[in-house]
Amino acid sequence: MDHRIRYTSTLREALRGFVDADHYRAHFPASRIYPAFEGKQIEEMAMESIELNPSRFLRHTEKMLRHCIDVEQFMVKAITGAAVVLGGWWASDRINYRSVELGSDRLLELVYDIADERLRMGHSPSKPHKIVLSGPDHSRHTLGLAVTGEIFHWHGWNVLAGPTVPYKLLHERVADEWVDILGMTVADDRDMDHIHLTIERCRLDSKNRQLKVMVGGPQVFLRPHLASELGADGASTHAGQAQAMILAWVRQS
Repeated sequence: MDHRIRYTSTLREALRGFVDADHYRAHFPASRIYPAFEGKQIEEMAMESIELNPSRFLRHTEKMLRHCIDVEQFMVKAITGAAVVLGGWWASDRINYRSVELGSDRLLELVYDIADERLRMGHSPSKPHKIVLSGPDHSRHTLGLAVTGEIFHWHGWNVLAGPTVPYKLLHERVADEWVDILGMTVADDRDMDHIHLTIERCRLDSKNRQLKVMVGGPQVFLRPHLASELGADGASTHAGQAQAMILAWVRQS
């Protein structure tokens, strides 16, 4: 499907540039960030995602889904938790980058398989609000954007994300059409300055004079004041938290 194709090319570098290896070891243990599932389950999911034969990975994730009351929790915590485990193994030289590529592709495919199944079951969006999700063109933090985009889509949002929304043209997009929320992923500290400038320009050019800006990504864990540093309205560590904050903004408007 189109939304899968949009993410595939950039996903291949999804975890390699998450943060440098020392920061990764210090700040991103899966057990700390995504504790809703047993660590053994998440590690097994990550391990099976890099096997050449995908059948065990599919069986394992199907079993987890059957015992999971909240599919969104599975998306936010199990899938992203497995990605964090892959990144940790890469940072510790336990697996090579080709394995990270394979595992990342499988996890992203799972995101869209779950989304497609929900649509087949009749969970069609009503699209009362619009959110644009983006990040620097070289950003490798695409799995988080995919999960966030799908969850907002499930809750009835009109979601624009991926290469169809070029980062350098964000200010034109928000100037040409009404956008309620702009979501930016911040993976690398080298991106801080130009993301700050992009947010300023989008606010200045936005058709919606009350445009709200949410930032997410790895730098949220490393910088407790990331939102104020970038001139955003809020920062979130995962899609569930982002949605709760954004719904509060919408209700207040």
